[in-house]
Amino acid sequence: MNRPDPGTRLRLFGLLTFLVLACAAGDAAEPAMSLAEGRWIGSITGDAQEGTLEWTLSDSRGEIHGAGTLSTATASVPLTIEGSYSPPNLSLGIQPEGFENITFAGTVSERTIKGRMTGAGLINRTVTLERW
Repeated sequence: MNRPDPGTRLRLFGLLTFLVLACAAGDAAEPAMSLAEGRWIGSITGDAQEGTLEWTLSDSRGEIHGAGTLSTATASVPLTIEGSYSPPNLSLGIQPEGFENITFAGTVSERTIKGRMTGAGLINRTVTLERW
């Protein structure tokens, strides 16, 4: 069996090194999960009763999509959530089934979403949700 000359072996080694580094660089270029993504839970108080907010959010290049519920002692209302995220700012339109739309403006950190909600009987209501 013939052995490749040293120049050929060096070129093969260089090609192999290039391919390994190119594959590793491809993995590093994948975007990290957005801080806004995930499951969130928090409480909200209204004039008459308390409730629990649960959101599941996904982020596609700053466009937020999600679903959730607003639950009280007497009802659970499904929510459709759309909005935008430009770290750390989160702006959402929340559509509670059968009720007036709600707007949310706040900020996202690693463990919390804090902001204010207006609409569907809420007037500038402070809300804090925690990562679940």
